[in-house]
Amino acid sequence: MISLCTLLILPGIQHQEWLECCDVWDKSDNIRLDMSAVSTLSDINNIFHLAYPTATRALSLCVFSELAEHPNTPDDILQSLFILGDKGCQESIALRESLSPSLLQKCLSAEIIHPPRFAFLKLMQFPSEWLTLDMYPMVLFSEQMRIYEKGDEEGSEHYRYGAFHWWLKNHPTAIQLSNLLQLTYLDKDELMAGDARSYIINAIKE
Repeated sequence: MISLCTLLILPGIQHQEWLECCDVWDKSDNIRLDMSAVSTLSDINNIFHLAYPTATRALSLCVFSELAEHPNTPDDILQSLFILGDKGCQESIALRESLSPSLLQKCLSAEIIHPPRFAFLKLMQFPSEWLTLDMYPMVLFSEQMRIYEKGDEEGSEHYRYGAFHWWLKNHPTAIQLSNLLQLTYLDKDELMAGDARSYIINAIKE
């Protein structure tokens, strides 16, 4: 049995060391990447700027995917990763819990914003602003998917109504309440949206 080698990327890696790592990666068939030591914003910036000039090399693409999943990767680097990375990297970015409006729009335009969540929103006729306003997090999607049964799309307004009340039960900020209010005016079911609006207005007054 051929043993699996590990390529450890340390935060303080220098340019020449990086190039040597790229060569090692290219020559190895059984190798995995270990970036567990990369944790701080400074670490991430250093690794990204080392990989950037060699963006087409196999190791760089793997590093990009790791950075796309890293919780501390800042938005400016995520924007670059979306352009430089492969489809897997883009999908990793789309799976992040929270995205900036511009990055979210890139994901939506490429139709890779967590395909199941995106498809479910379309099925349940949620206005796209639920995503662009960052008001349909993965936790809400997961909860609604747990109760979904085939045919529920015929009463999709119940899911949208449920989404409004999910937020109200989770102590939304003033900005989130404002977003919810805006979403009520974008929903095609005026009766349901009007009822949800009354609860939102009461929450704003409290």
